[in-house]
Amino acid sequence: MVAFERLMHGLSETTDGKITIVNVCAEAGVSRATYYRSPVAQAVKEILDAPQIRRPEPEELRAEVSRLKRAERELRRDHAS
Repeated sequence: MVAFERLMHGLSETTDGKITIVNVCAEAGVSRATYYRSPVAQAVKEILDAPQIRRPEPEELRAEVSRLKRAERELRRDHAS
């Protein structure tokens, strides 16, 4: 489940970051057979099969974080003056 969460947050360590079962297994360091026998498989399947909610891409999230940091710096500068 930790590997799946890393992929969902765009923090992949060993894969290209796409949210696929193969990447979940690679991130977790387990075989697909082991994954499919685990209770995590059903939970991940339910999440991925849920009605498609637009999930932000990592690049969009990084851009939003940068924008918010700039806005915070401007607020601090304004508050200091």
